[in-house]
Amino acid sequence: MILPALRDRTAILHQRIERTINLPSRLTSRESYASVICQFYGFYQPLEQAVEHFSADPATPFDLNTRLKTKLLRQDLMSLGFTSVQVDDLPVCQKLPQALNVPALLGCFYVMEGATLGGQIVLRQLQQADFWTPQTGCSFFSSYGTQTRTKWTEFCQTLTAYAEQHPQAATAIVESAAETFTQFDAWLAR
Repeated sequence: MILPALRDRTAILHQRIERTINLPSRLTSRESYASVICQFYGFYQPLEQAVEHFSADPATPFDLNTRLKTKLLRQDLMSLGFTSVQVDDLPVCQKLPQALNVPALLGCFYVMEGATLGGQIVLRQLQQADFWTPQTGCSFFSSYGTQTRTKWTEFCQTLTAYAEQHPQAATAIVESAAETFTQFDAWLAR
């Protein structure tokens, strides 16, 4: 079963990235929150650009376009007072996970979609402050709205079905997820 293998392989990496980003301490001001969004943008933007060709690949087992978040991160930055030029000038990660095939893409998006699910905890914390709404800088963390759990379940079902149909791909999926966690953590820690 692919999902238990993914959880087992990435549990420590997941804990490490949570310590690195330390979100609870960074949701206390617009400035510290903006720095989080800048970091996320710096990872998501080049990664999503690198995998966008999969959206036209009929072998891709999910609708990639509906799961891309760069536009939302950009929207959040603009809501937080950044200009388009400032967003374009943000540093971006150069050492990305190698999503060169569908199994690697699935492993990578296991992490990215998991971050969307985990973002619901962040969203609840942000909503406790009156000024945080999807329109004022947290559209990334509210990307699927009330459909977040459904979208996560759908992705996990797609991932499981793919792994069952392509058992030889399981290792590549799991290692891609681990690499994505590792590269994201390295980016956030820099």
